[in-house]
Amino acid sequence: MKTTNNTTQFTHNLKPTSLVSKQSAERANLKSTPYPTSRRLPSCIFGLMLALCLCGAVPKANAIVFVNQGYGTCLDARDAYDKTGTPLDGAACNATFAQQWNFEGLEIQGIGSTKNAGYICVWATGEAGSGVVVAPCTYSKTGWNNQWYFHNNHVINVNNGLCIDVEGGPTTLVTLETCNGESTQAWAARN
Repeated sequence: MKTTNNTTQFTHNLKPTSLVSKQSAERANLKSTPYPTSRRLPSCIFGLMLALCLCGAVPKANAIVFVNQGYGTCLDARDAYDKTGTPLDGAACNATFAQQWNFEGLEIQGIGSTKNAGYICVWATGEAGSGVVVAPCTYSKTGWNNQWYFHNNHVINVNNGLCIDVEGGPTTLVTLETCNGESTQAWAARN
């Protein structure tokens, strides 16, 4: 094996045996088959990845429901609307599309939305005390932010560090509040 210019060249020295004809050995005697080392996965890794996918061992994105640990209500797009500015609230869990979400990068996307129609995302509309709404993921409005992370059972806005809170109880609009560890801000992510 020789390496030159980011290319590995393999030399095979096969000798004819009683099981392999001389002609087959000559065809198999590859003097310099270039394989770029920086662009190909070794076949054993590719095979392992394929086997994992076929066996279901690679996790797939699943819809999740955020269940509030204080009230047992679910994070819900009010009245199942997906129009820009529809507020989120805490509602009785019913596993409808209005309550099912996917984390896609730092976005929380409604699973009832489609790429062609423009994914619907959860948006923070400002600072502490402001609402949490749905709008197209590509929406642009000054002061709004649709980037979130889930940490220690809290859904936290990346931009301002505030938590999604359902402080008023069931059927109350969800707001952004300073993270304080109370159960009204604690959400279990279930699928």
